[in-house]
Amino acid sequence: MKISHVVSCVAGSIFLASAMSAQTSPGCIPHPEPNENVGAQLAKFRRIDIPFSTAGVPAREVALVRKLVEASQSIESIYWRQSDPEALQLYNGLAACTKPSDQQLRRFLLINGSRYDLLNENKAFIGNDPFFPGRELLPHGITQKEIDAYVAAHPGKKAEIYNPLTVVKRQGTELVGVPYHVEFKQWLEPAAKALREAAALSDDKSFANFLRLRADARPDRRPVIYVSAH
Repeated sequence: MKISHVVSCVAGSIFLASAMSAQTSPGCIPHPEPNENVGAQLAKFRRIDIPFSTAGVPAREVALVRKLVEASQSIESIYWRQSDPEALQLYNGLAACTKPSDQQLRRFLLINGSRYDLLNENKAFIGNDPFFPGRELLPHGITQKEIDAYVAAHPGKKAEIYNPLTVVKRQGTELVGVPYHVEFKQWLEPAAKALREAAALSDDKSFANFLRLRADARPDRRPVIYVSAH
């Protein structure tokens, strides 16, 4: 299977993974009215279909692509939780809603990966929670001055707190840095497993090796493949 063919399939797979990344929950949950005209904002985006047909494709290659979709779904799940877990909860809850406006809101949540409008200075388009630059990777409301002061008082924790691949949390009056591979283990392990299984299905040795390297890459040492919702 040529790498160019795989890349084309993966592009469609990632788009599909974005829409399938979270399990839906029954019932239409109540929610506040959006703060802006979601329909007008959606009009700024052009929907592009990337079809994927299995006709004429060997079963082994179809299985490979599905494993790449599976890995993408796990990484997408991590992205939502790094960006805005409450948006993910709302996205899931809107799945059973039948009003066109609710489905528009759901699509807009998917595009932004959060409740904050990327094209409107990260203003909340639903709810009143302020936007935090650190998203869910830093405690809400914490300032750079506060972080720097804490590290100055606890120099032994400098590497832990300033590490770009940790989630900083409060524990009482203390700050702790939790490595990504610990915080997101629930999704990283299935993603790595799917990548290894995809590698085993590939006839392209270079591509298979690339997938195995990505699967073995500890995120506290180097970034894993990262897929955003937008």
